[in-house]
Amino acid sequence: KCPPGSYSTKINGVTECKPCPVGEYKDTAGNQTCTPCPANKSTYSEGSIHVNDCK
Repeated sequence: KCPPGSYSTKINGVTECKPCPVGEYKDTAGNQTCTPCPANKSTYSEGSIHVNDCK
């Protein structure tokens, strides 16, 4: 499972954890995708773990 702030992606058949892109966050561990920030808000860096990181 990927830790909070990252999501699971498959590259050449190998599963890797990648940080959530700017503008998205993930506050739980697991392989689900990251959640986009609310409208007109964005994160400042990759790997954000909380909606409060969206400014």
